[in-house]
Amino acid sequence: MDHALASDDPVALREVAQQAKSRYAYFFCAPLVETASKLEKLAADNELGGTDEMLEELRAGTADLVQELASLTGLPLEMSARETPVAALASK
Repeated sequence: MDHALASDDPVALREVAQQAKSRYAYFFCAPLVETASKLEKLAADNELGGTDEMLEELRAGTADLVQELASLTGLPLEMSARETPVAALASK
């Protein structure tokens, strides 16, 4: 997502936001699904203003999700954060 925003590429941002939305839905993270959906719509409308706040919401929510999954699985947080596709997606 960072790369798409830095490149001012709404098409790439829309695609990444759509992927994020699907992955957050897999974990039943309704607030993150909603934020990713809004981001996807803004990108589809070529309106990239205000996306920084949404990206921060997704980062924070992803960090919370990774932490929760780590506590449920007993994996060290460092390991789960590195290996979780959702965490990798948020850094794009």
